[in-house]
Amino acid sequence: MSVPMERLNTLWRELGNIVVAEDEGSLIISKPFLHYPAGTPVSDIWTWFENSNNEFFVAQMLYGKPTH
Repeated sequence: MSVPMERLNTLWRELGNIVVAEDEGSLIISKPFLHYPAGTPVSDIWTWFENSNNEFFVAQMLYGKPTH
């Protein structure tokens, strides 16, 4: 089941407030987020976002204007 874009946009803002650190070439989160423990690579979470709704694009969120 697809996660609504409004919910994903809210979660994206929350993720943006989490401090990240570099670990062996990957960015990892410093505290738990959703079902992901601290130390999870940000790229894994980005994949979850994109898999949660086919209208959500990480690249657009990072570099462009959100669509919703």
